[in-house]
Amino acid sequence: MATYPKKVKPARSYPANVQHAVRVRINQVNPDPKKGEIALVLNKPVNIGTIPAGSHVLGGQSQVATAFAPTCIINVGSQTVKDGFAATATIAPGTVAIVQDVVSTLSGYVAAETPVWVLMETAQATAGVADIVIPFYVQAD
Repeated sequence: MATYPKKVKPARSYPANVQHAVRVRINQVNPDPKKGEIALVLNKPVNIGTIPAGSHVLGGQSQVATAFAPTCIINVGSQTVKDGFAATATIAPGTVAIVQDVVSTLSGYVAAETPVWVLMETAQATAGVADIVIPFYVQAD
């Protein structure tokens, strides 16, 4: 069972009608924090950003550049819907691939400020590199 930290990154948006995104680069071997890379730890959720209230979440994208091994589950979502933005079945962490227009249960209008979490389950991966992008639009005028 995952325990979610209480501290989360605040919602941020530019005051214009432009597309925004929450993005994470997962690098299990040699993460570089200066580049915003993280390594996941089994059953330890990581907050990668917060989507502002009133946003419209668009279809996301994942790119697995190096397959994750051993096989694990990686989900991106909220605390209540852990795969709400990108489910492991779509990300396919064991397969090198690019997947676009990932539409999940939390896609569309978001009424409340929504912290975004990435979570690794079932096994601790010792290899793997992936980028996950969750774009959203904020009405600014």
